[in-house]
Amino acid sequence: MLADLGAQVTKVERPQRPDPWKRTCPQLYQDLTCRKEVQQVNYTGVGGSDAKSGAPLPGQAALYRTLAEATVLVTNLPLAALEAWGLEPKRLREMFPHLIIVLITTWGCDVWARERELSSRKGGQESHAFWEASGLGQTFGVRSEPPGLGELSLAQLALGGLGAALLRQQRTGNGQLVQVSRHRAGVYCQRLSALEPPEPLSSPLLQTLDGRFLRLLGRGHQPHDAWVLLHAVGRRENLADQLGGGIEKLRQKLEGYSWEEIQKHQDELLACAREWTFEDLSKAFQDKGITWFVEEMRPTDAEALHRQRAEQLEALRQKQQDAAEKALEMGQRSSEFQQQLQEAKASAQAELHDRLVDQNEQQKKMELLREQFNTGVPPVIGVTIDAGEGLVSPLRGNRICPYCVIEIEHKPYSRLETAALEGTSPAWDYTGILPSFVFGDIVKFAVYHKEPLDVLCCSFHLSRRAAE
Repeated sequence: MLADLGAQVTKVERPQRPDPWKRTCPQLYQDLTCRKEVQQVNYTGVGGSDAKSGAPLPGQAALYRTLAEATVLVTNLPLAALEAWGLEPKRLREMFPHLIIVLITTWGCDVWARERELSSRKGGQESHAFWEASGLGQTFGVRSEPPGLGELSLAQLALGGLGAALLRQQRTGNGQLVQVSRHRAGVYCQRLSALEPPEPLSSPLLQTLDGRFLRLLGRGHQPHDAWVLLHAVGRRENLADQLGGGIEKLRQKLEGYSWEEIQKHQDELLACAREWTFEDLSKAFQDKGITWFVEEMRPTDAEALHRQRAEQLEALRQKQQDAAEKALEMGQRSSEFQQQLQEAKASAQAELHDRLVDQNEQQKKMELLREQFNTGVPPVIGVTIDAGEGLVSPLRGNRICPYCVIEIEHKPYSRLETAALEGTSPAWDYTGILPSFVFGDIVKFAVYHKEPLDVLCCSFHLSRRAAE
């Protein structure tokens, strides 16, 4: 309506949830936005890029720049959504004192309205507030609710408030908040209808042969309308020619129709419309000067599509939440792995450092021993045998009495021998000094059974300790 009056209108759409008419009825969306500039702005965030085309999308800052240059802001977003996105009217008025904000709500802006908006049902809340909660639906009845009355009354009230706000802005330079409630608009219409009760019939919805629907805008329930429509499809003669052109006779003829007869005319019109295609019926009406009709989309089909899109959106949100949780989990695991890697590196470096220190000490001791040997001081080799484990004899099995023998090859006088202990896991705990050891000698170690002499199959650890 503002664009039709000559205003420069910019329609701001959120890319995550554009206008539903853009997909359900592209032609209607094009007709509604033909005189408007449409901007894709992510006014709930910081922007980003389009998932399909990759084009950059401006964020909330772009909306603020637009509002800084705008005169009027019209929005019908819920109050909770506006507060969550930082777009509540109080904040916008502080940021842009010149701006006129037209806020179209369901129940109003007070505390009761906010609680009602959050606690009421999600779908159809606007229609419920205008028709049922206000009592207007009971006044008209189920079959006689005029189509588009809610949007028309809201637009008229908003336009009236906007006109007063523009006058105030022109005189003072300050903006104003214009709040229009669907519930209060319904109450206003209900009080007006109580003064002059509505007629019992409603404008009919015609279904054509090709499955399309034609809605008569506020007309079709008057006697003259019914006669004109039937005359357009060839079911009636010209009423003026039939009555001889007298205005008084024409008025008496029309006033003589009862509501039952008008209902029969409507039923005949509905049956006749099913025999015409939408294009042929539209052309027949336009040839007779009937222009008060539009094509109407099936509400059930649109609702089914909205439910399907809502389910898909919920599934995508669930997948996004799962992906975010998995990303957080992977990030946490990555940090844990990074910490473990750092700890492993530190441990490996400490172990390597200890080994290098031990190697240096051993090398120093060996150099000292070589130096002592070169000066005529032989090295002293200490031998320690702790215990054995898992000893088995090929001849006697587990019934053994093992002992150990240590000696230097080709030096039988250097022989050391432990005590013989019974069992497969003896604990000898023996310590001795190997005499006459020089660098290059070979030390032999063996485990035997006491009687008869038998070499045992065993695994052992030999440790040698050298002392000055």
